[in-house]
Amino acid sequence: GPDGCRAVHKDVEDEAEWLAGELLITFTAAKALARRGASDAEVAQRYGVSPRRAGMRMNASGARTIASRQQRRRA
Repeated sequence: GPDGCRAVHKDVEDEAEWLAGELLITFTAAKALARRGASDAEVAQRYGVSPRRAGMRMNASGARTIASRQQRRRA
């Protein structure tokens, strides 16, 4: 709306979404799982979340990108 409320709420919602993901699957855990090549289904089962949520967290955290880069450096 003209008062900017929607933008403020979107920022708060985005931050809440990030925090929820971090609380469910920490960045450290996501990196470790990515290094092991864990699938979204495996992450979901381990942490009791949906495969969709697990995939979102693994992608949003950047864990798989970090693990891939580290693996390429070692090769």
